[in-house]
Amino acid sequence: DFLRELLNNEFKLQWNRPLNNAMITVGRELMPAGFPQESWETSVFFQSDEFQNRKKEKMATWQVKADKEGWNFSERESELTQNLVETIRLEKEQELVNRLMLEVDANSEKFELGEFGLEDGDGGLSKEALVERKEKQKEKFKLFHYLRTQSQMETLPGQLSFWIRPQTGTIHKWDNGKGILREVNQGSVVAKILYVLLPNWQLFWLSDAVAPEEEELSVLLGDMKYREGHVPWKYVFTSLFYVVMYVCLVLSAALWLFENRELN
Repeated sequence: DFLRELLNNEFKLQWNRPLNNAMITVGRELMPAGFPQESWETSVFFQSDEFQNRKKEKMATWQVKADKEGWNFSERESELTQNLVETIRLEKEQELVNRLMLEVDANSEKFELGEFGLEDGDGGLSKEALVERKEKQKEKFKLFHYLRTQSQMETLPGQLSFWIRPQTGTIHKWDNGKGILREVNQGSVVAKILYVLLPNWQLFWLSDAVAPEEEELSVLLGDMKYREGHVPWKYVFTSLFYVVMYVCLVLSAALWLFENRELN
């Protein structure tokens, strides 16, 4: 149960990380004057007293744990420090997101009308520019609300044991011994052999061949409109080639096995 809870928390953390970054970006576009770049977002922060004090506290804890578990603290100091940096960044990001949500809630009526920041008039904008500004602000407010809803969803990882990060094309698995995510650099040799020998049924899953339209991915879920998709000929010929080659391979293996056998 403890490991499952740990996985649930880690999965939620990994799920919310890009959502928080998106909310920070959209929130700053809505309220640029109220939320400028903060010190923790720069490299200068890691030379600050706040970070150094946190590091000293953690180092004492790490040293005690190293002595208890019998591993060399100096060999893992850089790795643990990097984990601390990520932890602090996550904390700061979440604090900023919370402040953004409170500010958006306090001014929700103005955002719904697209009138936030126009308390002192139209800002010298023409009628057309003013209408365009209001529409853009309403769209950004809608996007912020959508991202916020996504970040508050419950996550159900089930038996999940690794994470795939499409942004970087890497796969990470949970190392319970060290309590961190480790990148998977090389798969099992046996698994690679079985992958080649066994038929890849996923290749015949038609929905994978129908690529989503780019404009469909750039809008909110509620506004998404689906159009008829088309299976590319490249997929058809690739699947046909795979079938022919696999059948030939299996028949060749069968002929080789029964070449010197007498069948009654």
